Amino acid sequence: MVISKLKYFTLYLTVLIPIVFLITFLPSNETVPVLWAAELNVRATVPPRLHLNILFQLPEITISQPDVQRGYLELPSVSLFEVESNNPNGYLLAFEGSLGPFKEVHIQGLNNPAQLENGNAFILQPYTRLKKETIELSYRGILSKNTTPGLYPWPFTISVQPVEYLDNKRKKR
Repeated sequence: MVISKLKYFTLYLTVLIPIVFLITFLPSNETVPVLWAAELNVRATVPPRLHLNILFQLPEITISQPDVQRGYLELPSVSLFEVESNNPNGYLLAFEGSLGPFKEVHIQGLNNPAQLENGNAFILQPYTRLKKETIELSYRGILSKNTTPGLYPWPFTISVQPVEYLDNKRKKR
């Protein structure tokens, strides 16, 4: 191993010294013939990064008699979180769980309006060049027929999942 490193160092000096000599002692208006040329290709792979940081999530929902009579409940600014992603394909924002006292939930605050009808949804979010994207969501929950006034736990979780397109998988094979 030491001998191998010594050989490379000697070869390096053998090439470097004549080049330095030519550059140093030739007049600046003369051209230097190229003795040899090399091409160096560098390839870097950036590991994917996807991280969700929940800043605030309403832990429970209070439904009043006027909400039941109206048939829906407005929940303004009850989810606040940050997402970090370096994937140019974007990421999936996942809502998973149940609908609890609702028959459907309308989500506001994303690029496009979204709706939960069975408690689960995966919504494609586009790539942004921001280091951290802060998202604040509001909801309108359409109440189920048998919903009564009371305190209910928050019905679903929010998570993020990476996006991989089939074309990218085919290229890797």
